[in-house]
Amino acid sequence: MHIRIDDLRGPEIRALLEEHLADMHRISPPESVHALDLEGLRKPEITFWTAWSGSDLVGCGALKALDATHGEIKSMRTSLTHRRTGAGRALLHHILDEARRRGYTRLSLETGSQPAFEPARRLYASFGFEVCGPFASYAEDPLSVFMTRTLREAQMVIRGLDHLVLRVVDLDAMLRFYCEALGCRLEKRQDAIGLVQLRAGSALIDLVPVDGPLGRAGGAAPGREGRNLDHFCLAVEPFDETAIRAQLKAHGIEAGPVQSRYGAQGQGPSIYLSDPQGNVIELKGPPAATP
Repeated sequence: MHIRIDDLRGPEIRALLEEHLADMHRISPPESVHALDLEGLRKPEITFWTAWSGSDLVGCGALKALDATHGEIKSMRTSLTHRRTGAGRALLHHILDEARRRGYTRLSLETGSQPAFEPARRLYASFGFEVCGPFASYAEDPLSVFMTRTLREAQMVIRGLDHLVLRVVDLDAMLRFYCEALGCRLEKRQDAIGLVQLRAGSALIDLVPVDGPLGRAGGAAPGREGRNLDHFCLAVEPFDETAIRAQLKAHGIEAGPVQSRYGAQGQGPSIYLSDPQGNVIELKGPPAATP
């Protein structure tokens, strides 16, 4: 997945925004719809991004400058065919990073109070947004929920499990078990390095054959003398290498080099370290944006 600034002229984004506006008007009366159309999003105080998977548009989001220190999230939308793939979370990460880069100290948003907006409210709450009163030019509305959060340089926050890596002897049997029996789906296969990645909700399960390049580096096959779990990965934000190393060093922990790796939210920076019992942990940041 890659995220880029969009000029709002392509047919794909026009169709997605028309879908978005139609959905908002289906759920709420006109006076409670605050979604912007194409012309409203082309104003100079608004920056608009789209997220893509190959040639497929998977979602969009925007950041509106309210003043020098306060921004507003607008037009967050994931296409119907890409729901529950992490696209909304990746876009929200990107907007938060941009707001911090601009020096904003507060970021706010308006969403709906109806049940249809519950997934959006949960997503925003997971990023630290809290319910607040109306801001900017908004007024009280029983169909609106206003949310806000402060922005500051802070230690990384764990957002959840990004992926875990299982070392396997019989890849075909594991694929049948996880895909056919449990309902996971194949997301990415890298046979050159010996890595098969399965989508499991918002996370990934990575299968590493022990006779492949990655698997051989892990030692003996799973059993009494070998580990089945290669490592697990925690999604963190923000991913500031200097701050992360300082945080770890304060506890006497050294970490390896930062590299770009593929995880549940897409391609992004990550770093490896070990716990006191020798278990390997990967800390992974949000997807890197493509200009």
